[in-house]
Amino acid sequence: RGLMRRFWLAAVISLPVMALSYPDLIPGLREWMPMGSDTRRIVWALLGVLSLPVLLWSGSQFFVGMWDALKHRAANMHTLISIGITAAFLYSVVAVAWPGIFPDMALAEVFWDVTDVVVALVVLGLALEIKAKGRTSQAIKKLIGLQAKTARVMRDGKEIDLPVEEVLV
Repeated sequence: RGLMRRFWLAAVISLPVMALSYPDLIPGLREWMPMGSDTRRIVWALLGVLSLPVLLWSGSQFFVGMWDALKHRAANMHTLISIGITAAFLYSVVAVAWPGIFPDMALAEVFWDVTDVVVALVVLGLALEIKAKGRTSQAIKKLIGLQAKTARVMRDGKEIDLPVEEVLV
């Protein structure tokens, strides 16, 4: 349930972030929102602020999982995801805050959308995995409930019913 809330937050935020990150892909958006370099930086900064809850709340379990793995000197899926989303986020911060670092402004891009979509999809995957495991566990419990309580055995040429616990193999 908590994972689905995290997913929905990430999904709802990632849609406008993606739309505003790629205005050329949506008919009419480019005309509505002219993108000079100053406007672009302002929009990018707003997208970064919008993406922050996705990174810090929806993606928080990845950082916790990475920390737990690193305490044991190991790496896991959480480590990979944490490094990826942090790298994309920090690169985007640098692209907005210090665009002069890049030789050509056209090379400076932001990847807030990548951070948001990766978090949303992986959190959705984790939620679906937990749901599937829960259903599997319920199905196994139902199967165990169908187990026979008595067994029919042959003793001295006669069939008799015994509790399953008393049957010797």
